[in-house]
Amino acid sequence: MSRTWRPLLAVASLAFGAGLSSAVQAAEPGVYLGLTIGKADGSGPAYKEGADPSLGLAVGWRVNEQLAVEGFTRELSFIRFPELFGRTDAYQIPDRHVGLAVEGTLALSEGWGVFGRAGIGRTKMVGSTTGRRLDTVTDPTLGAGLRYGLGSGWAFKLGAERYGKSKVNAYYLALQYQF
Repeated sequence: MSRTWRPLLAVASLAFGAGLSSAVQAAEPGVYLGLTIGKADGSGPAYKEGADPSLGLAVGWRVNEQLAVEGFTRELSFIRFPELFGRTDAYQIPDRHVGLAVEGTLALSEGWGVFGRAGIGRTKMVGSTTGRRLDTVTDPTLGAGLRYGLGSGWAFKLGAERYGKSKVNAYYLALQYQF
């Protein structure tokens, strides 16, 4: 594991563990929707020119203030025709991830908290040249970040995630609304 992910793993473990250990506390459950915008970057050849924009959607169930379960999707690349961008070598590009995650939140102060998340999903990989077949890989995810609740059901999240097998990092800002 690279040194840059060790602090993320520590924060994720702490927040995730604290969320699970305090899950018995009473809180109002509810469904939420989330929209994310950010960037995806990785160590594979698909990202040799830098990061790609990343958009995502989430639907989750907040069990209580500390624990949530979420289904989510993230776009990891918007390069649809790599030959137009001078990419003629053959490799696979992580295109889209669809997954399920459990998220634990540790409150820091009124409205502020840190979160950690762990999940599993499928990442669609597309060929970088015409005629390459599509593949999907089962990808574990790990993430952490900072959350700020605005009240009235609204919250902002600033986070980072790692998609294990596809070796992609996603950095994002999310807006959530809980019903």
